[in-house]
Amino acid sequence: MEIYNYVGGTGEYVGTSTASPDPLDVGQFLIPANATTTAPLSAREGYAVVMTGSEWAYVEDNRGSAYDVREEVTIEALGALPTGITKEAVPFTDAEIAANTQTELNETSQAYLDSTDWYITRNIETGAVIPVDVTTARATARERII
Repeated sequence: MEIYNYVGGTGEYVGTSTASPDPLDVGQFLIPANATTTAPLSAREGYAVVMTGSEWAYVEDNRGSAYDVREEVTIEALGALPTGITKEAVPFTDAEIAANTQTELNETSQAYLDSTDWYITRNIETGAVIPVDVTTARATARERII
């Protein structure tokens, strides 16, 4: 006898198998947990076939990547997307791209200044000469920071 298996927690259809005959009751079959003799609905794009107690139903399947405006989130549960979540990222505006570019430039420039501060400390404490390429690059980094 063919039986239809589903996941215990979600009820999602996962495939068919063959029920074993009941050795104590001739003509009867053993139906394991999370299985039914009721045939599932046909597969449908964007939906999971789910056992909802005694019958099969379609439930939206949005699992995978989705976006909370632009931040990628992972959807792991069956059902409709939560409010504010979309399947497509909202594109950045030109102003946002410019602001993000400047932020990255600020961070990179500040990181360079931080990583070369020891030259300044050494110069103040010992009088050691700061290499010209370092002073030039530091001046450029300071000019880039807004």
